[in-house]
Amino acid sequence: MVGVSDTIEYVKCDSEPERQSAPLTALYRIKGRDAQAVEQYLHDKFGVSEYLKFVCCLWEVRGMTSYEDKKTGITYHIRMSSEETIYNKRDDWGKIGYFYITVVRFMEDV
Repeated sequence: MVGVSDTIEYVKCDSEPERQSAPLTALYRIKGRDAQAVEQYLHDKFGVSEYLKFVCCLWEVRGMTSYEDKKTGITYHIRMSSEETIYNKRDDWGKIGYFYITVVRFMEDV
């Protein structure tokens, strides 16, 4: 059986040790038709409290949600947004190519 997390596709991970806090940034993508289910999954599983809103030319949230892994104590910052689009109604999300999830882990304290 395919679950919601199976619709999330890994794209890449970038390490930027020269930047402040030395972030590791993982990027994932979701097809538009699966975005509402993934949005709810992030809300339920990781506490992403804000739902996506259409602003100008994409769907996004303000800021990021902090999530602490209870087993490791590691904090991650999670954000979801769409690619640029003209579709400003949730019912049209299936017409949007991809939505993206960005997960950031800061490797150094500021």
